[in-house]
Amino acid sequence: MAGYLLSERDMGRVSRVVRRVEGQVDSLGTTGGDSRLMIPQPVSITFYNPTSETIPAGGIMAITGAALADKIPYLTISKPSATFVRSYAVNGDLPVEKEKFGQCYTSGWVRFAYDTGTPANGDCYGAKPSQWTASANYPAILDCFGILDSTDKIALGYLHPIDHIIGKLAGALGEGNYATVNVWCGAGNSEAVITSMTVTAYDWLMKSGATDIASGKKVVVDWINGVPYVTEAECP
Repeated sequence: MAGYLLSERDMGRVSRVVRRVEGQVDSLGTTGGDSRLMIPQPVSITFYNPTSETIPAGGIMAITGAALADKIPYLTISKPSATFVRSYAVNGDLPVEKEKFGQCYTSGWVRFAYDTGTPANGDCYGAKPSQWTASANYPAILDCFGILDSTDKIALGYLHPIDHIIGKLAGALGEGNYATVNVWCGAGNSEAVITSMTVTAYDWLMKSGATDIASGKKVVVDWINGVPYVTEAECP
């Protein structure tokens, strides 16, 4: 059978095509071109780890801001804490040591690290203070679809900002005013306050002259146009 001999020009074209295809595969979230893990993922962004700890693969990070290094943007992050943060990022597939740069995701399909339990389709996971792993029934940032690796505790979920919380007023809320809300979380009928975590929420729905919503009342807070509003409240 006769063979074919490619010219240097043709070899260059083939090489470019291969690199392009491999790049498309990697953009779907594969690891090292492993087609068994073709899970679509959004484009990653660089972040800097300023903590004294190594952030694990799939670790949950609070987004604190953005900065530039050699004109390249990157995220500034911190370990989840009792300070309320609406938007979180998830570290990529490699651990990131202290004072190093890494790649993370801020939305979309992600592989995330969880602490305990068996994440199942329909569960919601959130950032728990003082740990890098997500925890069930905390203010939701991850809509879970199931476990990918039970040994290393990695699950698949959809990452998004916090849009709703429940809590109790730390002070009275008057018409057209604002008040501090103590954030609560937990499984149904087992809710508890998250120590020291608060949100400043605003009124939009109370009619003029309405009686204040008393301190200690249960409320639901929704983010609308980037503003946290009390949209429901416990009856007087």
